[in-house]
Amino acid sequence: MAKENQDGQEKTEDPTSQRLQKMRGEGQVPRSQELKTMALSVFGTAMIFVMGAHFGDGFSEIFADNFTLTKADMASNNAIFIHLSDAGTATFWMLLPFFIGMVIMGIIANILLGGFVISKKKIKPKFSNMSPLKGFKRMFGKDGVVNLVKSILKVVLIGGISTLLLQVYIGDFINLSKIDVEAGMAQMLTMIGWFALLLSFSMIILALIDIPYQLYKFKEDSKMTKQEVKDDRKQSEGSDETKMRIKQMQFQAAQRRMMDEVPNADVIITNPTHFAVALTYDEDEMAAPLVIAKGADLIARRIREIGEENRITIVEAPMLARAIFFTTDLNRPIPAGLYLAVAKLLAYVYQIEASPFDIRDDDKVRGQWEVPEDMQFDTRGRKRNK
Repeated sequence: MAKENQDGQEKTEDPTSQRLQKMRGEGQVPRSQELKTMALSVFGTAMIFVMGAHFGDGFSEIFADNFTLTKADMASNNAIFIHLSDAGTATFWMLLPFFIGMVIMGIIANILLGGFVISKKKIKPKFSNMSPLKGFKRMFGKDGVVNLVKSILKVVLIGGISTLLLQVYIGDFINLSKIDVEAGMAQMLTMIGWFALLLSFSMIILALIDIPYQLYKFKEDSKMTKQEVKDDRKQSEGSDETKMRIKQMQFQAAQRRMMDEVPNADVIITNPTHFAVALTYDEDEMAAPLVIAKGADLIARRIREIGEENRITIVEAPMLARAIFFTTDLNRPIPAGLYLAVAKLLAYVYQIEASPFDIRDDDKVRGQWEVPEDMQFDTRGRKRNK
């Protein structure tokens, strides 16, 4: 059953990236206590097996020192205090690497699921959590049932392990008082090692159960209503008016950049009034002429004006202008079907610019700029009937 928000709307939608980011900022990430317990158990068990001999020798030496007290030492409070102080100090330094390792592993285990997160909101006390009503809801809700099942499993597993080891080692445990300190310590560490090993296997089982549940729980808790998704997207993307304004600004910026390129054109081909396209061509760097500016109506007029200001040759070729306008995007080369017509036009332009005389006669040469039938368009961009 889907969860509901305060307005009674069902939370059925997957969370947006903004929602997940906000939850992470508030410290709401998937966490598994059983994963942390498992990591600490496995690491602690490994440390016991790796450092077991060191611990055994150390504790044997400590016990031997304290079991050899003389009558004079027993009668002196100061001597007893010194012995206990020395024993405590030796124990501390012996176990310090173990505890440091456990602390480091605890930190690592805490970020294995959910990553590293520091949230001020998570640290602040939340007085609503002290509500008895919410406490009962947590206790008897789905999470409470799951936690109860996990607690029962822990009791059963730990109890079963303890019972099993007690049955296996009951004789050795009874005989501890009959053997020397070193042998007794070795036997005790063996029992502790087996207990830790079996406990680690049990914690692995619990972690494998808890991790999928915590991921599922986090996914369910992070779900949103349709309205929340809509509001979140509106907030991140902005209102329709804002989006229109941004698009308009982007369009204007693109137009300015395009107009800045017009002075670099080799020729401007016009309709003559409805369309204008500006071409540039460098045979050493380009495979075909490039459209660096194009536009219709007011934009076409502005392209012509900039061309006149910069003494760019402007040629009226309506069919060719429309063909380039409707088939070629900005900053793209013209299609292969227009190579011949454009090549003839550019050759004509270069002759005009190179000649010291006025040899321009557009009407005479316009027929040479033939456009293939499949690239002939009217002013609305519709292909002309054959």
